[in-house]
Amino acid sequence: MDDVPCAVLVEMITDYLDRSIPSDLRVRVDAHLALCPGCTSVLEQVRRVIRVAGHLTDDDVDALPAADRDRLLAAFRAARHAG
Repeated sequence: MDDVPCAVLVEMITDYLDRSIPSDLRVRVDAHLALCPGCTSVLEQVRRVIRVAGHLTDDDVDALPAADRDRLLAAFRAARHAG
């Protein structure tokens, strides 16, 4: 398989950003990103989330309404268990 399907790329996006995928796969992902605006958009969204989350303090998290905090935590847990 020369191309990385979008669904596969999205599942490995954090590994890609962590540089924990093999270099040959990284080359294929880079080629895919060069041609796929949808996956490039997902990559940029994940990068934005990482930047914003890196600046959150415990006070910021505590200031979230409980329902919003619970939804976010549930989404993170689901994403972690899906992989």
